Order: sequence, then structure tokens, then C-alpha cells
Amino acid sequence: MWVDGSEPEVQIHSSDAVSQALHGILHSATDLLGARRGFLLTCNDAGVLEVACAREIRPVEVMDLVLAQAALVVRTVLRERQPVAADALGRAFRVEGDAPDSRRAAIFCMPLDLGQHRSGLFCALRDGTRPAVIGQLDLEILDGLCDQASLVIGASSACTALAQLEACLCLQDEPRRPAPC
Repeated sequence: MWVDGSEPEVQIHSSDAVSQALHGILHSATDLLGARRGFLLTCNDAGVLEVACAREIRPVEVMDLVLAQAALVVRTVLRERQPVAADALGRAFRVEGDAPDSRRAAIFCMPLDLGQHRSGLFCALRDGTRPAVIGQLDLEILDGLCDQASLVIGASSACTALAQLEACLCLQDEPRRPAPC
């Protein structure tokens, strides 16, 4: 709904559309890695973390994981903006396409490119049931899926900022009424 109360003809950036797009991207990325659970996480300059989307894991469980078992991986991905994995004990290592080491990746994270003032990541949680090697093609597809997630999150943020600006401008354009005595 627009500030003036009218409905737009097409709601491309509605919260439902954003949620649906992110869930589809997350589902594709976790399936590619053979993971049942995963999430998309954003972080602003102030260090505030937000779960943008989660699959088969509650947001509170995501934050527990980020603050415990996956903390090193999450920090490394957010700081270095490179894919990183960790084994079941939380030991981080770099993932290179088709490397046999990638079988031991219980946690796999890739960065999201959200611009200078925000960062984010995709994280897949793989269980121990016969994990496959993460191939070079898998990494390229995941990179494309992360780019899509970044675009959706960025467009949603831009639309929110635009709506807030429009609301401010509408308030400034209203005629000033004298305060009641």
C-alpha cells in the first residue's frame, strides 16, 4: 500500500514476494549441497545480525549456531568474503572445487554481496549421511544463487528506503496547520 492509501498495480517487492524468492533460492542452494537445513544471514555496519531466510531451522536456532559452532566460519566469511566450510567439530577450512576435503564440510558458507555498508552470507548445514564432494560447478552455481539472493535483499532494502523517504516527503508536503490553543 502506498503512503496515500492507494494500492500499486503490481507488488513486485512485497514482503511475500521477497520471502518467496529467498526461500526458493535457499531451497535450491541447500539441495545442491545435499543439505536439509540452511539460512541466509545479513549484517549491517553496526554488527546487527538478521536472519533473512531459514530452511528447516528456527531463527533462534540459527543465532545459537552462529554464536557457537559456526562462529568462526561466519566471522571468516563476513570478514574475508570468501567461501569457507567447517567440519563437524567446527574446524574451518577453505573449499576448493572438486577437493576431497569438501566431503567433510558439515557447515558450508558463502558470502552475499550486499554493498559497502552491509554484508551477509548463505550457510548450509550438511548432516553426516554420505556428503558429496563440492565440485567446481557446484561452487559456480552457488555463487550465482548467492548473487540472486543479494539482488533480492538489496532490492527489498532499496524499496523499504524509498517508501520511508516517500513517507517523509509526504509529511513535509502536508500544509502546516496552526497548533490548537
